Amino acid sequence: MLATPQNVRPRHRIAGLIMLTLAVFGLLVLLFVSTVVVPKFRQIFDDFQPGGKLPAVTQMILATPRSVYVLCCLAAMAMLVWKESRITSRTRALVINTAVFIIANVLLAVIVYAMFLPEIGIVNAQNGLH
Repeated sequence: MLATPQNVRPRHRIAGLIMLTLAVFGLLVLLFVSTVVVPKFRQIFDDFQPGGKLPAVTQMILATPRSVYVLCCLAAMAMLVWKESRITSRTRALVINTAVFIIANVLLAVIVYAMFLPEIGIVNAQNGLH
């Protein structure tokens, strides 16, 4: 079936809505992980390895204040809202939604990696693999 103008518009709207929903959900998950989960890991690292040397990426994530994460997530959500009210091109809106979704997921992956990297090192050291 060939794409006609009547078929393309609803598909772009649906795709844009799906990516917008995923982007907002990804930002909310990132906000939760960075403001609730990361501080708990900070306590675990302090209890488990007081004064221990953590990997650089873990130190960077732990050193970033919660307010930075909150401001970045709120700014990204504000950008999404602004975009919905200003951009008339559905293709451009879809690209922006997809970019925000990808960025949120990459940041989430980096945070998760940074939080589990010390545990992997401890397990490897205990098993003699280090």
